[in-house]
Amino acid sequence: MAFPVVFLVMWGVSGTRVGGWLRVFFGMWLHELGHASAAWFCGHGAVPLPWVTLRFERSWLVTALVFGSFVALGAWAWKRRSKPVLALAGVGLGAALVGHVLSPAAKWALFAFSGDAGAMVFGALLASASLLPSSHPLLRDGLRVGWLVIGAASWADATRVWWRARWDSAEIPFGVESFGFGDDGMPSDASRLVDESGWEPRAMVNRFLVVAALSLCACVVALVARWRREAVR
Repeated sequence: MAFPVVFLVMWGVSGTRVGGWLRVFFGMWLHELGHASAAWFCGHGAVPLPWVTLRFERSWLVTALVFGSFVALGAWAWKRRSKPVLALAGVGLGAALVGHVLSPAAKWALFAFSGDAGAMVFGALLASASLLPSSHPLLRDGLRVGWLVIGAASWADATRVWWRARWDSAEIPFGVESFGFGDDGMPSDASRLVDESGWEPRAMVNRFLVVAALSLCACVVALVARWRREAVR
């Protein structure tokens, strides 16, 4: 029962004044990883840093590493007969193929969208990893609880922003992010999607919420699968 309880607690905390700390300690890191992973899937080099992700030109080395990693993961899963990991490898390969054929404009929109969307997806993946019946050192004892807390906090932090925006358009995070270095800064992801990629604000909000819903559904499926496995035992 820890899984649904932690999600509910993190959702409740995200709506309070202390909810901003969820982003500092949890959400921000997966947010930047989301930006970086979108770049990698499109064949671009990227380095996720606190509050900003450095993106570079397209590189065939990055392409080789991305495809090679998912092929290796698929081979490992096939050998171990791990259907969830094999499915993950297949999804990764498919995403990489799509990313490499996107137009420059579509890539730019994907980079911006993948920040909060990545925080939701990676949060759900981390939380679901805590349910794996594995003896691997990364999934033992306190670490298992840590993945659940980090994942649930990241998902709740990113989702809360767009849940509020669904009811009040003033909550959409438009503006400039200065990162504390004066007035100059970069447009927020939402501003880029609307001003540079031409997304309609309401459609943008709905797309983020669709990602939130799908990632949460994946968590529910993982939880039910674990409960059924325990019931069989």
